Amino acid sequence: MQKKNWMCIFKFWKSLTWSSLILLACLMPGSSINRVADFDLPHLDKVMHFGIFFILTVLLLSDLNKQGTRRITRKKRILIAALVAFAFGLAIELFQLILIQSRSAEVLDVFANGIGIILAVVNYKNINRLTMGHL
Repeated sequence: MQKKNWMCIFKFWKSLTWSSLILLACLMPGSSINRVADFDLPHLDKVMHFGIFFILTVLLLSDLNKQGTRRITRKKRILIAALVAFAFGLAIELFQLILIQSRSAEVLDVFANGIGIILAVVNYKNINRLTMGHL
């Protein structure tokens, strides 16, 4: 039974890899993040939050779609992907607030994450066709 659990985790390798990269980027000290003068655009960090959580939700939907199980309905897959992505983003902001002194938690980051998640969910049909190889 334990081998089956590991195989299930492996089926989510895309979302887990992306989540790990998000976690590393969001928890590193603010002083470690290189600021490129050419990209000094207002609210660029919010655009980044939007993009990384859009991608995370797409990957979660893709991984859930490829499970091929009939026990999980389409609505449940969407709900699971959205809730996991949102909870992950919220947890990161709480970690930044509590654990990382050089980083700050921002409500607008959570909002940007949520917009990315919602846009991925709204485009579920297109994402499903793409990830299942049906264009």
